[in-house]
Amino acid sequence: MHNGLTVIYAKENATVNIIKIQRLGDSSQSFDSNIAYVEGNGKVNWISVELGSYISGSNYRTYLDGEASGSNLSSIYLGDGIRKMDLEYTMIHKGPRSISNIETKGVLKDNSKKVFRGNLDFKRGSRHSKGVEEEYVILLDPTVNLTLFQPYYVMKTMWKGGNMQLVQDKLMKINFFLSNE
Repeated sequence: MHNGLTVIYAKENATVNIIKIQRLGDSSQSFDSNIAYVEGNGKVNWISVELGSYISGSNYRTYLDGEASGSNLSSIYLGDGIRKMDLEYTMIHKGPRSISNIETKGVLKDNSKKVFRGNLDFKRGSRHSKGVEEEYVILLDPTVNLTLFQPYYVMKTMWKGGNMQLVQDKLMKINFFLSNE
């Protein structure tokens, strides 16, 4: 069993790159929480790989506190057998001109189950900020259980643009772009 916590403080003009690979055995449980605080012109780049563990819960929360702060989160996952995954990625925009990008790609087969939450949260003061969230899923079996939550927290009409599309058959693409201009 793994129960981990990573906390990152990216000071002004700093760039921090974090790569996490979870490949525990099929009978293991993994719960991993990750938090980043990003100051002005700072940047945090997350790379997450979820390949193992019977039950896996991953949480990434990035606070874009400073002006022109940024964060990218790129993740891939494989759900097979009776594997259960819960993935929650949140970018909280507080500083003006902050930029975030969440890109998730995965494959699900057999009787695997996955819940995905990609959150873009624009707080007061985050004027001219932008956030993008995309997920690509390949479904290899009709028995796969897939749950998606797309809650975008935006203060009153402060955002523009946005589209969501579903590509039929075995490839699903979910794409959303928010601009707080």
